[in-house]
Amino acid sequence: MSSEVIRLLPSTKNKAFLGAFSKGKEAALSGLPPESCPYNDHRTKNGSVTFSRAFKKYWMLGYTEFATDDGSTLEIKTNFESEVYIPD
Repeated sequence: MSSEVIRLLPSTKNKAFLGAFSKGKEAALSGLPPESCPYNDHRTKNGSVTFSRAFKKYWMLGYTEFATDDGSTLEIKTNFESEVYIPD
């Protein structure tokens, strides 16, 4: 019997951020490097930050949640309230 980690969606209800999370997940499962994140740090003309950092955050959350060191794919379960570790 092997260990299983149940993976979850982030707690936000914002559909745009969930979309960024999903794109990060797909990049990880496709074996792309984290540098492939399409969200750059955009700033306004006066130098203040924009929502681009939030999109990058959710993309990276999706990427790191599903990335593996050996390139294997992970089973995705999204119908649980919290992350659970089931030991051997």
